[in-house]
Amino acid sequence: MKLEIKDINDRIIFVKNKQKEIIERAKENSNLTWKDISKELGISEISLRNDLRNEKYSISYNNFLKICKLGRIDPQWCTKFILEIKDRNWGRIKGGQIGGRKKKPNISKIKIMIPEVSENLAEFVGILLGDGSICKTNYCIEISLNKDSDRLYVNYVSNLIFNLFGINPKRIFVKGKKLIKLRINSKNLFNFLKELKLPIGQKSKSIPRWIIQDKKLLYSTLRGLFDTDGSLYFSSRRCIMNFSCYSPKMRKQIYNSLNELEIPVSMIKNNINISSLWKIKKFLTIIGTSNIKNIIKFLEYTNNKKIVRTEDLNKFFELYKSISLPFMGKSSSLV
Repeated sequence: MKLEIKDINDRIIFVKNKQKEIIERAKENSNLTWKDISKELGISEISLRNDLRNEKYSISYNNFLKICKLGRIDPQWCTKFILEIKDRNWGRIKGGQIGGRKKKPNISKIKIMIPEVSENLAEFVGILLGDGSICKTNYCIEISLNKDSDRLYVNYVSNLIFNLFGINPKRIFVKGKKLIKLRINSKNLFNFLKELKLPIGQKSKSIPRWIIQDKKLLYSTLRGLFDTDGSLYFSSRRCIMNFSCYSPKMRKQIYNSLNELEIPVSMIKNNINISSLWKIKKFLTIIGTSNIKNIIKFLEYTNNKKIVRTEDLNKFFELYKSISLPFMGKSSSLV
C-alpha cells in the first residue's frame, strides 16, 4: 500500500491488533523501558502503555516512524497492515477512537469548582506528584493506586477530589493487575493544575515554590507523597519508612524538608529512608498520614506488638475504617 501522507501528524489505522504488535515488538527489540519509549515519542507512559498499545487511539505517522526506528522495524513491512490514513483531527472529529465507540462528552466544558489554596489542595498536589500524572492528551488527570492495600485510601482520595473540585473521578480497574486508576478528563482542571506549576507529561517532578514557602502546605504535600510513594516496614529488628522518588530535584526537596524538621534521613539511589521507630513517630506526629494501611501497620506494631503484612491488611480495615483522617500525633494517641 502506498502511503499518502499529507501531514506528519496524520493518523494511521491498522488492522486489529497490528498496532499493538508493532509497539510491543519495538519494545522487545529496543530493550528500552516503556518510560524511555514514551519520552522518545513525547507522550506520557500511561498513554503509550494503556491507550496506544491497546489501540484505544490510532498512532500518528510521526510516532509510527519513531517506533519503527527504535525497534529496528521496516516501515515498509508494516504498510500491508494499514487500512487507511486519517486526517490528524480525525479522532477529535469522531469524538472517538478505533472500533466505533460512542462520542465522548466535551471535556472542555466540564465545569469544576476552583478551590482556594488550602492544606487539602496541597495534599492533593502531593498525591499527584506521588502516583499521579497529568497528560495533555484528552486533558487526562490520573492517580494509580493498589486496589487491595489502598482500598480505603481510594475512597479518601475520591472524596478529596470531589470536595476540592466538585468532580467524581472515574474508577478504572486494570485487567490482570492489582491496580485501580482514578481518572478525570477535564480541560478546566488541566489548566488549573498547570497554573499551579505542576509538571505536565514527562517533565521532571518537583514541589512548587508556593508550597515550599508555607510549612503547613508543605506538610500536607509530604503527607500526600508518602501515602502514595511511601511504605512502612516493621519487624522485631528494624523499623523503616521508605520514599521512592525518581526525580532528583524533588528527592532533594523531600530530603532537605525532613532534615529541617530534624528527622534524620538517608538517601540511597532513588530512595529516601527513615530508619528507626522514634523518627517514624516524629514524622507521623508532624506530617501524619491519610492512608489507613499505614495507620494499621503503625498502631498494631506500637500498641499490640503485632507485625501486619501488606497481604493481611484486609483483616483490619473494618476495625480502622472510622478513624479520623488525616491521622496525626496531635489528634491521636501517637505520642
